[in-house]
Amino acid sequence: LQVYQHKGLFEGAELAPGFKSPTPEKMSYTDYIKYSESSMPPESPPLFGLHPNTEIGYLTNSADKLLFDILTISGGGNAEGDSGNKGDAVHETMHGLLER
Repeated sequence: LQVYQHKGLFEGAELAPGFKSPTPEKMSYTDYIKYSESSMPPESPPLFGLHPNTEIGYLTNSADKLLFDILTISGGGNAEGDSGNKGDAVHETMHGLLER
């Protein structure tokens, strides 16, 4: 335990890629928290030790699901051929969501 926790643990240590810890003795606890919250890099795959292209798969799957849901709501996936306007279902759903 003494190997992992020592006085100089956070002095200049890189807590995340591009985010070095300031010396804790030079700041109050509140200032240290404010610095961490304002200086922390945005969440990205490299921040968690993943390859930078990892997010591409996630975003592709999210876009596929979103477009499939829009197509389903609009009736675009219906093989029966509705006689109504396909845009009406989407329009009504959007208005319903906006009213909430």
